[in-house]
Amino acid sequence: MHDSLYFTDHHLQVRDMVRDFAQQVVKPSAPRYDHDSAFPWDNVRRMADLGLFGIPWPEELGGSGMDYLSYILVIHELAKVDASHAITVSAHTTLGTSPIVDFGTDEQKKRFVPLLAAGKVLGGFGLTEPGAGSDAGGTQTFAVDKGDHFVLNGSKIFITHAGVGEIFVVAARTDPAAKRTHGITAFIVTKDTTDLEQAKRVGVGHDASLPKCPGVLAAKKEDKLGWRASDTRELVFQDALVPKENVSRGCISRWRTWPRRSRPRNTWCTTPPGSSSTASRSSARRRWRSCTRLSWRCVPRPRPSSCTAVTGTPRTIRWSA
Repeated sequence: MHDSLYFTDHHLQVRDMVRDFAQQVVKPSAPRYDHDSAFPWDNVRRMADLGLFGIPWPEELGGSGMDYLSYILVIHELAKVDASHAITVSAHTTLGTSPIVDFGTDEQKKRFVPLLAAGKVLGGFGLTEPGAGSDAGGTQTFAVDKGDHFVLNGSKIFITHAGVGEIFVVAARTDPAAKRTHGITAFIVTKDTTDLEQAKRVGVGHDASLPKCPGVLAAKKEDKLGWRASDTRELVFQDALVPKENVSRGCISRWRTWPRRSRPRNTWCTTPPGSSSTASRSSARRRWRSCTRLSWRCVPRPRPSSCTAVTGTPRTIRWSA
């Protein structure tokens, strides 16, 4: 199928630029990084210089101002050569930066996103625990309100960039009496990278001016079968002090306003045709409310099945096995 059906000239330029970088720089060095289970700091510096850590973010926040398709092309070209390099960009962008862009306050965006978009520091997302992950309601890490700050205790496992990163969005339970997905708050926490010497050598990965949260620690690096150049560790909170201004308010409402029992069982909801992909990513709450506000009807979804048509007034999703 011809590229012109999907890609503009700009998309093709981005793709060719990243493809050349992946072939000329990543491919020769990837086997060594993988064998040694070493984080590719030199290549991270080159990716930061190319602007690959801020592809989808607006220029006013230090990003490249490109569309989401450009971002997917970057990940695709890197992944074709080495998965560790691809996840370094994707985990940093999608997991570490997008919660702040989508749900952070204006002050949080101005403070954290430029550092992340430029690749000055690396970011990550802390949700997974021994008993929680896809089921966010199982979160056991807890935060206690101490007036002008919160004190966090607990740990997150299998966190990408837990060692090398410096900015993380993490989930913690703030209301011990709340059930399931209620009472969970998202916090932006900071710490020093574990690779200070390497970060100083290459000139990215550490920002001494970024205030750090005492008590946020990285545990031993996981010895993985694959993706060995990607940094994966446990992220530990031992009486970690997180200032109130680091609470991500949008993420609170996302977890609190769409608990499992609020969604009719065995139903599926989608955004109406013509709505932008950016808007549809904004929050689960917005997508769900569109069912009633925009005259959409949620109907039982047989499994396995696929959507074949959207017809009628109100619009109804029709499924076929």
